[in-house]
Amino acid sequence: MLTDQRLEEFLFINEGGNRKAYDDFEPWRDLRHGDEIKGTLTYGPGFTKRADGSPVQIGDTMTDQEAYDRLRQYIAEEVEPVLEDLIHVPIASSLANALGSLVYNFGATEVYGWRLWGRINSGEPPIQIINEWIDGTFSSKGVAMLGLWRRRFKELALAFGQEWRAGENVDWEDKPDDFLRVLGWDGAMPKPPPIVYEDLFEETIIPEQGAPVTKDMSDPTPETSMTMDDRQYLSAKSAGYDGTYADFMGHRTVVTARNAIEAPNIDVKKPPKPMEDSTTHRGLAKKTAGKENVNFGAVLSGAATTAATVKALSRDVSAVSETAGPVVGGFTYDHLIIIGLFIGIPLIGYGFWKMFRGEMIAKEGRLGTQLKV
Repeated sequence: MLTDQRLEEFLFINEGGNRKAYDDFEPWRDLRHGDEIKGTLTYGPGFTKRADGSPVQIGDTMTDQEAYDRLRQYIAEEVEPVLEDLIHVPIASSLANALGSLVYNFGATEVYGWRLWGRINSGEPPIQIINEWIDGTFSSKGVAMLGLWRRRFKELALAFGQEWRAGENVDWEDKPDDFLRVLGWDGAMPKPPPIVYEDLFEETIIPEQGAPVTKDMSDPTPETSMTMDDRQYLSAKSAGYDGTYADFMGHRTVVTARNAIEAPNIDVKKPPKPMEDSTTHRGLAKKTAGKENVNFGAVLSGAATTAATVKALSRDVSAVSETAGPVVGGFTYDHLIIIGLFIGIPLIGYGFWKMFRGEMIAKEGRLGTQLKV
């Protein structure tokens, strides 16, 4: 995880300790049923939905334990994936915590298009990142909010390893970089933790020539000849694996619906053939032609049905009588309606049959053993 427990503490304090539903536009107002909501109904540390996903209602409450549990779960399931997706360079946990606060405050949908992520990934100077952090992120429904202005200062202090609670005292005229320098900021980006490699080799010990073997590296299945499974088990054991052979094989052979892959039945000895000559291609072509038949039949039937409906609803006697005379090639209006229905409806059925048959043919083709190019 990029963040740590300091993000939980920061959000739990700054999102408010109100365990009863409130209007986030006027959080000080005591709500009663029927009151107008100017912002969004919220409770606990900034939640706008109940645990079941339904919207918060006036009168809803949350215990401290529920607040901690939901906050921790939300960070793990919603905040962390966004950070891992948008940040492509090593960053300090303090910076990750502050960015996590932004994601928590605005939501993943809102923050994905921000320029801030590109500035961090590109290693731009801190002052540009600071100004981007503040730019346009302190308004709610188009109204500049002093509380959000202070929230951004607190996040910056958290990001650069300073005392973030000092942000509670800033005002509109304060500048974020001046604020950070007063707190002791040295003007540099927070350093990411160093990468430690020493633990990678603690369990792997290369014995000297002639040294006694300390682990039993004999064939784990002496009743049979040495197999690839046996060699993989011994390799894992030399790297520090302490489980039994049965446990090792159990871990390797567990297959779930999520990771199971159905391998194609390809005969590598057969030369590849052109896709247009394959059964799969013929089936897909037949399926596509069936779709076209269905669409054309639907147009004919729909036009005929619409024309019949218009005629039935018409109350103009002269208009009705006109439809009884020849329209095209000796056919009357009624003839055209009947022809449209007579052709369109069977064409729809025929098209669906071709789609079904095409899918079956394509499926048979996929079961073949010859590679297609």
